[in-house]
Amino acid sequence: MNSELDIVREGQNKSVTNNFLAAIEFMDDITNNDSLPKHIRYKIRIALDYTDNTFQTQDRVQTGKNIPYGIQTQQMPYPYSINDKFVNSISRMLLLLMVLNWIFTVSMNVKDIVHEKEKQLKEIMKIMGLKDSVHWFTEFILCTTVIMFTAFLLVLLLKCLSSTVAFGFGCDYITRFEGMVKGIQWFNINNGVKPNDNFTFLYCIIMMLIDSVL
Repeated sequence: MNSELDIVREGQNKSVTNNFLAAIEFMDDITNNDSLPKHIRYKIRIALDYTDNTFQTQDRVQTGKNIPYGIQTQQMPYPYSINDKFVNSISRMLLLLMVLNWIFTVSMNVKDIVHEKEKQLKEIMKIMGLKDSVHWFTEFILCTTVIMFTAFLLVLLLKCLSSTVAFGFGCDYITRFEGMVKGIQWFNINNGVKPNDNFTFLYCIIMMLIDSVL
């Protein structure tokens, strides 16, 4: 730049698009010198957005008091929030994934039937002189044996008092505490997620223990 006025104009133009950081203005003409002088006078022109304010210095000069700083206040004290996309997504899917685990036995039975159709085992049994009823009775026994234990557990769960509700609330509270980077610990197992939350994770455990006795 040829002059200080050119620097100011260029800085104003680039500040509109936030492309101006700082500029250095040399007070002495050193373009035609072969060596630099021992004392160089210069100015650093920094953009306003990157310049610290002088409120603290102004208060000390005007009041004459050196006030110790470091006091922090919050309008609504609450644990800091971390935007964890994985925790936010798994909080909606955790209960569903737990329930979908029950259909594992059904998928395995479907796999066995597809395998039988692919290998044509039923046709081989017909050639051996066995009837279709024998084949389907065998499939029924295999499926019933696998599903019987799961069905027995489901019957026990149906006799319980709101076991799925307690389990669902428990999973929700687990994900909420994980989102706060605390997790369910022994010291906060009887604490709510919010300051005025009267429901805790301990209630879910007590309800599921009662259901276990039933």
